[in-house]
Amino acid sequence: MYYNTTNETGSDLKNSKEKAISQYDRVLAYFEKHKEATPSEVLVGCGAGMLLTSVRRCISDLTADDKLIKTDKRKLGMYGKQEHVWAIYDDPEPNAITYNDVPSIDDQDDGSALFKKEKQLLLWGAEIL
Repeated sequence: MYYNTTNETGSDLKNSKEKAISQYDRVLAYFEKHKEATPSEVLVGCGAGMLLTSVRRCISDLTADDKLIKTDKRKLGMYGKQEHVWAIYDDPEPNAITYNDVPSIDDQDDGSALFKKEKQLLLWGAEIL
């Protein structure tokens, strides 16, 4: 997905959207081959023509599309800081309910929305992934 934060129009906007789709596909292909990685590892593995911020955007989009999951693992990244490891999401139950399937619940500013959402998943008999 391309986020048009610079208000591009016409052919510039079209080219940017096509490039974002291409990057999305490249990052997904990397995860399909390697199964898990940090953003820095994906950047190095995908080769030239991508920025780390673009890799992170693709990973966020792939996570939102339920193609990747963020793990609890961390590794040292290219700038000397710990980075989370993402993994390809292989749904063992194609009809399982995921966290993103639960309708949004208004947050009461007391932190209860997350708890309510998890409780609803459990009531539906789902395993919280």
